[in-house]
Amino acid sequence: MEDILLEGPGIKLEFEYDRPKKQMQLKQMKTNGSKLLTDWHNRENNIGNPLTAAVYSGEYKGIYNMKSFKVKKVKKSEKSLTVLLENKKLPLEILMLINVEGHVATWRGQACWQGEEDLEAGIFFPLFSKINFHRTENRAILPQISGRVLPNIDEVNYCSTYVGNLSSPSFLVEGQERGLAFLDDNKADYAPHPGNSVRRSYVIGNDISKYKNLIDFQVDDRSGGEEGPFVGICNSRIFKKRTSFEKSTVKLFKQFEGQTAEGGEIDFQKNMWTGDYVDLGPVNVYAYKGSWKTGASWLRNQRKDINFRESPAKWYRNTTMIAEDMGDDMVQRGQSFYDYPQIMGEKEKLGSNLFHLPGYHDGVRLDSKQNWLNRGDYFFAAQNLGGFEAARKGIEAIHRRGGHVLYYIEILIMWKLSRIGKEKGQNWALMKKDGSYTEHYQDFWHMCPACEEWRDWVAETCAEITRELNVDGFFLDSAVATHNHRCYNPEHDHSHPDIWNWGMRRLFKSIRKAVDEVTEDTVLLAEGCADLAREYVDGFISHSHDWCNDEFDIPFIRFLHSDMRAFESWARKDIVDEPIKHLHVWNFVNGQRIYCHGPHHKEMEDLSYRARRYYDSYPEICDADMPIKSINTHNCIAEIFGLKDFVITVGNITDENVEAKLEIPVPAGLLFDRVDSLKVPVKNQKAVLNLKPWEFRAFEIRV
Repeated sequence: MEDILLEGPGIKLEFEYDRPKKQMQLKQMKTNGSKLLTDWHNRENNIGNPLTAAVYSGEYKGIYNMKSFKVKKVKKSEKSLTVLLENKKLPLEILMLINVEGHVATWRGQACWQGEEDLEAGIFFPLFSKINFHRTENRAILPQISGRVLPNIDEVNYCSTYVGNLSSPSFLVEGQERGLAFLDDNKADYAPHPGNSVRRSYVIGNDISKYKNLIDFQVDDRSGGEEGPFVGICNSRIFKKRTSFEKSTVKLFKQFEGQTAEGGEIDFQKNMWTGDYVDLGPVNVYAYKGSWKTGASWLRNQRKDINFRESPAKWYRNTTMIAEDMGDDMVQRGQSFYDYPQIMGEKEKLGSNLFHLPGYHDGVRLDSKQNWLNRGDYFFAAQNLGGFEAARKGIEAIHRRGGHVLYYIEILIMWKLSRIGKEKGQNWALMKKDGSYTEHYQDFWHMCPACEEWRDWVAETCAEITRELNVDGFFLDSAVATHNHRCYNPEHDHSHPDIWNWGMRRLFKSIRKAVDEVTEDTVLLAEGCADLAREYVDGFISHSHDWCNDEFDIPFIRFLHSDMRAFESWARKDIVDEPIKHLHVWNFVNGQRIYCHGPHHKEMEDLSYRARRYYDSYPEICDADMPIKSINTHNCIAEIFGLKDFVITVGNITDENVEAKLEIPVPAGLLFDRVDSLKVPVKNQKAVLNLKPWEFRAFEIRV
């Protein structure tokens, strides 16, 4: 038994290598001398650091930990390790390349299947079992939509897929002022062809048996287990069977590095993989000490070169609030498209001069009042709302008033009874492995984003509506707020079924290209939140509080990407009769743009309009970076924005008067409110102010 060490100034990896048995495992990770893994020696455990493979059906069904692999080759240098592993029971080889630099360990790999049949497998790599922070003070901070916190990871079995519910290929696990920041920097989704794509899911768990459905692969189970807590990335893929290519030989000339066999030929199979293989990672893991903002700051720096679109539409650049209305509601109210200015006036009471409108199009029957149901036949402006001419005139009137409207398009579902649904829906839809069609929503086709005909149709539909009606843009519903799906539809000619992310990028790209040919000022907002889409869309509409089970306590994505432009809702499904004022205050204080969700418009008017006044006076709240420094608070919540000249926000999330106390982490002599000129003195970095129920404010810091 021998130890192999990789060591940088901030992280140390200890591998245990049993040379006679040809077995290896990651024994320990350390940062600044502290152990990150619990010492354990249960070699029969299903989890193996830093790798586990899972096959959930067929001849090779089972969990394969590090003990089930034998080492074929090892190469070690001062800060890097290369290991070629071959499984003892199934024809699967995995090549791991691990490198340490500073506080970062980089994990790269390749998985190659050389079997005689197709195989569905999940490769958990890297995977760290028995993570050791603290038994009660540990948590995961996830980019689920705009951010989610999972407390006590010792009792969690969680999985979510990028993109699907996850907006960024990154997450944090931490406890007691130390943690690990994960960044999966695989670029296969950006390649011209999806051949190297895998489905990347983030796992935090205690029982690997919970992850037995790789088709949907959505787990959120609070029960614990004895195998964890483990954290890592699962790379799931349908591997194709080995082809006749394995029998090829290739002539190699002496000038090609002199690597010729006797007679000038070399056996290709002995020197190259001939089975189906994919790249894993690179996954960068940063060991940090301090608050969650320390790890997130490193992630932000690593992702600073992401190509985020800056809308050329000048009216949109300073937009901080968007409202909602419904074509069906307009019908019930006896309105038409000519009433757009009146509707705009109602939205202005909320502080919004932009709204989106589902159901602007015809129902299948002209006497139907359910316009929104006919998702597919978007081009036809609703006759019961006035038709094309009224829509044109109404939009012109909104523009004269200084307002704007986005029309609503579903880019991933289509009503089966729509005209286009009956004609083409089945051809363009997602198909399961058994030949049935995905149907998450009853009576809707679920569209495949990697289907070129669907992409072309929806893109040209948006372009034609823009030409015909001069609409300001589109709300692309579903978009990145749905699960990651596989597609087996033979008409789409996919190279393999794991094409979701690759297809989504091309769907956004197709829509952007088509509408830009009409006018580059066309604004696209997508439902959900995902950095993968931000290259082509101008922003996002999401319900993170609701979708994340009210665990949206940290503005993770707002911290990572100040220019992400996510409009966050105050909605919660489980509360119908009372407005969710505390969620609105939380959104404001944490620098979120506001989505004025349909319910509770009247009740939320005052708070919403107040937020708009502050956003207009303090553009830093929505646009500036958030520093690592935090404000200590009592009886309130608060946040700080800016990297040189600072602005702070403070809010009362209760229905009672409070005396709010702040401890300012930067030099300060006075807090000045630009909206009503309130001045709050700061003494010894501390400030006190009274806040009414649900009251929030912003201040510039004066030294």
